[in-house]
Amino acid sequence: MADCYAKRGNFQVFLPDFMNGVIVPEDVQTSFKAMNETRFWTQPLTKLGHLFYVLRCMLPFVYHCRPAVAGPRISGFLRGLKMNEARRLPIGAAGFAWGGYFVIRACWDQATNRTGDGQRILESGFVAHPSNSKYPKDIDKIVLPISWAAAETCRHMAPEQAKMTEQILTAKTAKGKDQGTEHEFVLYGGVNYGFAQSSDKKKSAEAEAGEKAEKQAVNWFSKRFASNALETHE
Repeated sequence: MADCYAKRGNFQVFLPDFMNGVIVPEDVQTSFKAMNETRFWTQPLTKLGHLFYVLRCMLPFVYHCRPAVAGPRISGFLRGLKMNEARRLPIGAAGFAWGGYFVIRACWDQATNRTGDGQRILESGFVAHPSNSKYPKDIDKIVLPISWAAAETCRHMAPEQAKMTEQILTAKTAKGKDQGTEHEFVLYGGVNYGFAQSSDKKKSAEAEAGEKAEKQAVNWFSKRFASNALETHE
């Protein structure tokens, strides 16, 4: 995915290990889907098996990659990047699921999102089906341009929360467009949480939506970086 972003947008893409080696196996998504597909009492033993597997994989991750631990890693990396390689270049951050929450936080106006000389560590963000966000609290705090790709079926964003998020971002765009602060929200119908990072190629709708979300991100950053370059030369 990082290679696709780099090639399509002609970007320099960094892919740091913010999870510090603690990963969740990709097949956990299969267990999540199996648990959601039918009612519990139709396949109780199968469901319990999936539940125990999810817990065994997720609990260590939740502990070792909780915001209090992973947050400083992420902001520290972005701060270092802004003070060195990207001192005179715009930085965009893309976050999917767990990572989306931290991109949202990086788009807030707070001290941890600035370098020692006051520069913002980020110019814009892209998130796809972020997890762990609080609605509307976390969305209200966003001050930097952000592009959002949401799944119609998402255990981390109920339909009313998706509608609320779109309304908040639309209002923020109307208020800040003259200053170059725009946002976008795209809801992808017929797809589930996780579609943008691990599209199920057996499901044409998921694969097509994943491809569209990738184009959404690349187009967004291309537009934002071009805008930033114009502002720099004015």
